[in-house]
Amino acid sequence: MTVSHSVYLYKNKAEMIKRILLFFLFLISLKSYGQDPKEILKESYLKCLTIKNGFYDMEMKMTFGDNNDTTWDIGYKFYFNKLKNDSLYPIAFNSERFHKGLFYIDNRLYTGNELVTYSKNDSMAKIMSKTRWIKDLMDLRRNDIITFYGPFIDADCKPLPKASDYSDPRHLFKFIAIESLNNYYCYHVQMTVYPKYDSTQKSYTVADKYDYWINTKDMIPVKYSESSKGIAYGDTSRGFSSYTLKKYDFNNAQNLKPLQLSAIPSYCNIQDYVAPKILELLKDTSAPGWTLKTLDSKNISLSDFKGHLVLIDFFYKDCPPCRKAIPILQSLHEKYKRKGLNVIGTDPVDEENSTLKRFISKAGITYQVLLDKKDVNKDYHVSGYPTLYLIDKKGNIIYAESGFDESVTNKLEEQIKSNL
Repeated sequence: MTVSHSVYLYKNKAEMIKRILLFFLFLISLKSYGQDPKEILKESYLKCLTIKNGFYDMEMKMTFGDNNDTTWDIGYKFYFNKLKNDSLYPIAFNSERFHKGLFYIDNRLYTGNELVTYSKNDSMAKIMSKTRWIKDLMDLRRNDIITFYGPFIDADCKPLPKASDYSDPRHLFKFIAIESLNNYYCYHVQMTVYPKYDSTQKSYTVADKYDYWINTKDMIPVKYSESSKGIAYGDTSRGFSSYTLKKYDFNNAQNLKPLQLSAIPSYCNIQDYVAPKILELLKDTSAPGWTLKTLDSKNISLSDFKGHLVLIDFFYKDCPPCRKAIPILQSLHEKYKRKGLNVIGTDPVDEENSTLKRFISKAGITYQVLLDKKDVNKDYHVSGYPTLYLIDKKGNIIYAESGFDESVTNKLEEQIKSNL
């Protein structure tokens, strides 16, 4: 046996012994949870409550509805500090967003008093004072909150289970395994929730499944995911989201520095925010003309309905309030079609395919559905869904509404009856 071969065998044996020792040390270091998922989750919850500030490097993935491809696959580098009784956010934060490893969108810095949007790619920065722009900031908040890593930031550490979940028979807990994730040894545990639902409803959730990967060393949840299964108009609908930490650091005073206005690069020219103009819905004016295609590729024009009452619904199939409105619109169609009402669904979002056709069939829609490439959508100043327009026999808009609730039903039907 040569000397070099002997050295190789020695090194290989030494490495094997080292790995075995590390594995046994890992086993010894594990707390005595056994395979009790409830105890693991409770301990992780208590650990998350101790976090006051931090940094994390996170990967977020999401899929929606019938889309089998990842709709979002985004990375975040995120600094935060918990705030007490803030009227806007539970934290001060500075977030940086990436796609496929590349910076691609503005940083967002919230200090507790103002929100600043700035970019590494140019010198422009916009500042919004909370006292002046609270309403606009409330609208922006919905988009920011989904980028937060819930267990550290939410007051109840969602989506970790709360105390009452453990005794609720609709919540089932399961220990999966000890797994390696991003060089962390983790307890993988699972919670499945079966919510109450009425099977006679057209849309309802069947089950929500939550998976958690808890770092055995410090009990930090380094990943969580949610998969949901529901029924929507006879079809199975699924959704999925996962949040994974690649790095993290908590309760470190250094994490507070990026949360000050001084953290904005010196080359940025900070200017006051100017609210964009929001076009009001059309009313008391002639309805813009259009020609759109049916799902059978036939052309239909607004002028085809001259002398008739026309109710246009701008919608798309994965919009919850749109779905809520559909049975009402179908009822109005059936009730007044022989008296001269034409209900038309206009979809500027979905593509013409079998999924859309199946949705229309399952939803029981028998009125006409047209596809819009967003030109008509713009002409009618549509900024939210559903948006409803009622056009009288002379082609004038007599009613317009964005959003849907029960009060809309009564107002809309009164307008229809008085104009037939």
